[in-house]
Amino acid sequence: MLAPTPASPESAGMSKAAFDRLEAHLKHRYIDAGRFPGTQLLVYRRGKIVHSTVQGFADVERQVPVTKTTLFFASIR
Repeated sequence: MLAPTPASPESAGMSKAAFDRLEAHLKHRYIDAGRFPGTQLLVYRRGKIVHSTVQGFADVERQVPVTKTTLFFASIR
């Protein structure tokens, strides 16, 4: 299987401006508010990666930024 190729959001019927607003929302509402230390957002549509971004910290105490290879652990309570 081939790796997915990047494409513009518009080529997949999506909006870069909408992704920019979503990123700003995640940063303001969750990262800056201290609810999440960091986020990773990837949107895959029609066989292409149309948006990929990371923000915040993987390790807040050490100020290690989130990267595209950061693993997130989730627990269900």
